[in-house]
Amino acid sequence: MEEEPLGYRVGIFLIVIGFMALIPFVASEQLNQPDYRYFFSAIFLLVMGGFVMWRNRPPKRQDVQRFRIFKRKQKDKRKE
Repeated sequence: MEEEPLGYRVGIFLIVIGFMALIPFVASEQLNQPDYRYFFSAIFLLVMGGFVMWRNRPPKRQDVQRFRIFKRKQKDKRKE
């Protein structure tokens, strides 16, 4: 199994931290004393995490050629 690139994992980390930063904002909103620093920092982290993930996404998987003979035989049987 292939590992994701480091940048991709950093992007996931930033997104998780962004969602965690939304929790204090929602709590402060419930107390009718909203602290928008949490909100804007959460949005910034979510956007940056998404951007870093998008820039460092892992390459597409190659089509595996194992067992191609068996797959071909199954296709031939279906045609008959």
